[in-house]
Amino acid sequence: MGRETSTVHTSSSMRRATHGAALVGLLFGWGGCSGLDDTEAEAVTTDTEAVATETADVEDVEIASLQSPQVAGGANGTACTAAAQCASGQCVLHFQDIDNDEFAVVGAVTARFCGGAGFNKPGFTTRSPGAANATDCLDNNANVFPGQTRGFTVPAAGKATLPFDYNCDGRELATNALLNRFQNCADTSVSVCTSRGGYVGLIPACGQTGTFGPCANIPQQGACVGAPGGPAVRQPCL
Repeated sequence: MGRETSTVHTSSSMRRATHGAALVGLLFGWGGCSGLDDTEAEAVTTDTEAVATETADVEDVEIASLQSPQVAGGANGTACTAAAQCASGQCVLHFQDIDNDEFAVVGAVTARFCGGAGFNKPGFTTRSPGAANATDCLDNNANVFPGQTRGFTVPAAGKATLPFDYNCDGRELATNALLNRFQNCADTSVSVCTSRGGYVGLIPACGQTGTFGPCANIPQQGACVGAPGGPAVRQPCL
């Protein structure tokens, strides 16, 4: 039994070796040297055609993968050139917004990112600049933007022109009407006595300090009169 098994293995190995040699010979034009009969030669030819077909298939797959578009599924904030590349189905134009106040200056750098549903990539905004109420007038200070309602007593850092124009309306105005007038306690056009107060002598410029004179109803005097003294008030503007 041991000798028979050895013979079978040897025969099989020889057949594979002969088959391989014939295949190589066929590929390189060594015909007539393999010693194979017609059946074996036909089998070798079939194997050769199969190898060639598999090689062509692999090349086709590689070329197709290079030519196929970017796979869809990019998360919000991923750079894109087409909606098909985004999980949201939206490739949105963004404008650079350095201070992240959701407003960009005219001429801001633009880029496209996957987004939608109000998403803004940090450092960018989807709000297009151009309209007066949508254009930042200083893009490195988050306190300066259209619609700002808070007044400031110091100039906006980095703003050389109209440094107290925090709401980008092209003006520097006091945030409170009471702080943009002179004291006049007899001004009956203002119905509330306490609203007749104002600065005494000089209305200070934005960020400057002046003496503020309040008005109050004094029952003993039966009139709206100026309260004695007055605090020094710094003029806040926007």
